[in-house]
Amino acid sequence: MKVITPGGHRPQVTFYQARKLLRCDAAAGKLYWKRRPVFMFTDGGAYEVWNNRFAGKEAFIHEDENGYMCGGILNKRYRAHRVIWLLHYKTWPIGDVRHRNDIWSDNRISNLFDTKAGHIFPTNRLLYQQQRSIP
Repeated sequence: MKVITPGGHRPQVTFYQARKLLRCDAAAGKLYWKRRPVFMFTDGGAYEVWNNRFAGKEAFIHEDENGYMCGGILNKRYRAHRVIWLLHYKTWPIGDVRHRNDIWSDNRISNLFDTKAGHIFPTNRLLYQQQRSIP
């Protein structure tokens, strides 16, 4: 049975799972990988490789085709702002999470708001594109 939130999203990771895997700096809008225990890997070599490469480093650093920062948890792709919301409020948002300043890479918790499923505010895509083109 798939869990579907009122906003239509299908979260597969729980708050507790995300908290074990990620550290959230909500004020800065950043996520960081935590060190993973050996039982999460099929062998000790993979454990060491993963932790040496990712533990303590910023997570969700890739920009998707729409300009949102995204990454994967347990083989499912998530947008960073939704995971930051989850880790800050300990629950998935009810509706879509939007950015107050329309800069989709600015994931500070103070810049995010939940549209409460159905009450959707328009985003200013032109403003976002103009701001991205400024060096």
